[in-house]
Amino acid sequence: MQAYVISDSKDSLNGFRLIGMEGTHVTTIEELKSTLNTLLEDSKIALILITTKLYNLDLSYISNIKLSQHKKIILEVPDRHGVEDYPHKLDSYLLDIIGK
Repeated sequence: MQAYVISDSKDSLNGFRLIGMEGTHVTTIEELKSTLNTLLEDSKIALILITTKLYNLDLSYISNIKLSQHKKIILEVPDRHGVEDYPHKLDSYLLDIIGK
C-alpha cells in the first residue's frame, strides 16, 4: 500500500517527495476532483494526504468521498495556509464540543 499527496504548494510537494512520497501539484477544484477520482480507482493507494487549502475548496465533496468508500484514508495535512489559523480552529472546535 502506498501514500499519495495532493498539494497546492510546490514546496510542500517537494518536501513530501524528499521522504519518498509521490504527489501531484493541484491548483483548481476541477484538478482536485480529477486527481481524487483517479486515486480512488488505484488499488495501490491506501492513504491520500490533501493540503489544507485544497481540502477546504470543497469540504462537502471530500466528506462524501470519505463517507462513501472505506478502502482509502483521506487526511488533511496542515500547510502554510492552515497553520496560522489552527489555534482558532481548535479553540472553536473545543468550545463547540463543550457547548459554549
